[in-house]
Amino acid sequence: MKSVAFILCAFVSVLFLSCEDNLVFTSESKLSSRLQGEWNPIKYTSLYGNAYNNVHTWKFDNGSLFVYENAGGAGVDTASYAIDAKVKNPTLKIEGFKTPLLDSSFGFNVKWTIIQLDNKVLDIVGNPFDGGLVELEFEKK
Repeated sequence: MKSVAFILCAFVSVLFLSCEDNLVFTSESKLSSRLQGEWNPIKYTSLYGNAYNNVHTWKFDNGSLFVYENAGGAGVDTASYAIDAKVKNPTLKIEGFKTPLLDSSFGFNVKWTIIQLDNKVLDIVGNPFDGGLVELEFEKK
């Protein structure tokens, strides 16, 4: 019986560790490196993406987050962020948005769970108003 449990556990471990983009064992520095740069909301993936049709760019730069409009480059808001690469689920904590759009309308000053972060896609899930989960998906610019 022990050998069956050991084989099953080994199989699950190998399967789990073989995932190419497994965020569970990714370091904070690697996550931070992947996050650096400009990201646009993916159209039709959330109310935020639908409402603004990719006109906002989010720029992550070493702990600072800048949101600006693509067309004219006008600044919309700024915030700070921190990554916590916990063993279970890495998180992205955003603090400091002040505009009604990002603070009170969408409530983005929260801790987000990172679902996917690679060279193309940033997918985060959070609970801005304690009324349900919100998922935001971005593509790298």
